[in-house]
Amino acid sequence: MIRGEAKAGVSAGKLNDLAESFIRDHGATPSFKNLYGYPYTLITEVNDEVVHGMSPDSKILPDNSIISFDCGAIYQGMYSDMCILMSFGDIGKEGELLVQKTEESLWAGIKAVKAGKRVGDIGHAVDKVLQDAGLGNVLDLGGHGLGYKPHDAPHITHAGRPGTGSRLMENMVIAIEPMVTLGSGEVYFEPVPGSGIEIVKTVEGCMSAHIEHSVLVTKNGYEVLTDVPVEEMFR
Repeated sequence: MIRGEAKAGVSAGKLNDLAESFIRDHGATPSFKNLYGYPYTLITEVNDEVVHGMSPDSKILPDNSIISFDCGAIYQGMYSDMCILMSFGDIGKEGELLVQKTEESLWAGIKAVKAGKRVGDIGHAVDKVLQDAGLGNVLDLGGHGLGYKPHDAPHITHAGRPGTGSRLMENMVIAIEPMVTLGSGEVYFEPVPGSGIEIVKTVEGCMSAHIEHSVLVTKNGYEVLTDVPVEEMFR
């Protein structure tokens, strides 16, 4: 729904309100609102904002930008988590590569999921795509388990060695979410006064991209729970 409404010149606050209304109208509760002090339903990340971007009415989506929208819901006690990646206008060849490879790295990580595999298999698959493309991989943050809590074990670093780290178990749900930059992948944490929230930004001020799916680990592979066709959402 947000993908269809988002465009340059639109207020992040308007999109936030639409997201909250949509979630509540479908019998769910926004999972990010008031989580760790975050005041919005929708996280809006623009250009150098890697994660935790705010969504006030005063934040107008700029043209020629890369923008990610991170959102989650609680339904019957269970948490979801996903982030969509968009671009508006002319983002240049480097920006186009960033968007393309960020999405490609997510699916490389997803395809490494199977009961009995390990989180290092996921991280290795993600990082290989990004290293081959010469992009910065943000390793100060990572993916995570989820289910009855918004963030649970295992932590998933988006780099690693195959066959290492926590084992993936059948019926586990994990969130894989590469965070990628046109720079080194190094970030800093900028406090938002009065909120307890820190917006994570690239140290170089360069463009970044963030994308995420919630994935069910199955005996023979995976099921992407947040890869929902538009027509299914509006039933």
